[in-house]
Amino acid sequence: AHAQVVLNLGKVVVNATNVAVRVNVLRGSVAVVGVQRSGHVVSLDPGATDTTMQSWFPRVTTVSKAIAQLRVANPGPQAANVTVNVTLPPFIVTPLTLSVAPFTTGVVVLTPNPAIPAAGYATVTMTSSQPVIATLATGSSSGIALSPALVPAKKFLLADFAGRGYDAATVTNTSSRTIGVTF
Repeated sequence: AHAQVVLNLGKVVVNATNVAVRVNVLRGSVAVVGVQRSGHVVSLDPGATDTTMQSWFPRVTTVSKAIAQLRVANPGPQAANVTVNVTLPPFIVTPLTLSVAPFTTGVVVLTPNPAIPAAGYATVTMTSSQPVIATLATGSSSGIALSPALVPAKKFLLADFAGRGYDAATVTNTSSRTIGVTF
């Protein structure tokens, strides 16, 4: 009770580039965070509390020499057929597809990708035939950072804890009707 346990996956998972970990709690509750070190970049990934068949990722970089990947984990017993739509006006990008076998992971490369122009920020939406967990990996050759998909909500807090400011804030309307937003 009231303790912390650290599981060093680097000691038990060898030669794997994309790993998903599922935590099942038998009694009580836990707070879980995955810590990933990639080059000089450290990510704190709170993971997901549930699987989904649809995820949204606004403001995904497509600039030259950047890395952007959608990493998909399939924790279920059926193969998941994943479709990724990239919206990058004025360009039209053909949807990307991926089949993720049961209890495995897969990666959709967004950047660098010759099918996607290096033209700034894109909106990426993912749909799947089976419930999955999707995480966005972005960065450069010096390291990548993980960003889990957010669940649509009515309120969000953006806090500039580092004091560096933001270059933009993007709101994605996931509903089928017009909404009003206040910043």
